[in-house]
Amino acid sequence: MVCPFCLHKKTGVYNSRTARNGTVVWRRRRCLACKGTFTTEESFNPTSLWKIEKGDGVTPYSRSRLAHSIIKACDHRKNIEDRVLYLAQTVENNLLPKAVQKKLTLSASDILTMTAKVLKTFDATAYIKYLSYHNPQMDTPTLRKQLKANS
Repeated sequence: MVCPFCLHKKTGVYNSRTARNGTVVWRRRRCLACKGTFTTEESFNPTSLWKIEKGDGVTPYSRSRLAHSIIKACDHRKNIEDRVLYLAQTVENNLLPKAVQKKLTLSASDILTMTAKVLKTFDATAYIKYLSYHNPQMDTPTLRKQLKANS
């Protein structure tokens, strides 16, 4: 880790803890040259491992694509930018057991289902908008049934 103060390449960790339900490791570091201290957070990045099955092919997982679809569903809310990464992280944390079970390959429907579930607990309007964007042939009565069925 490079020191942000003097750009020295050697730092030491003198305190380390897990945070956010064990998904993030918080570390307190000290530069060996200037003795400056700073904090880092380390978390799992699924973008380098997960693959998405779509039809016949497999594509790499994209966190930005997930975040974009959440922003689109939540565009009626103010200051959603603050919450988008939290919501995307929640979806990823909920998908992690399924991804491990399926050897790091998920279907697009796995992601759609989990994102809808997270959005439903966050905002019912965003949930309905998300379902309508990702299933355009769904009409209003079907959306109502879906909303009641998942209650």
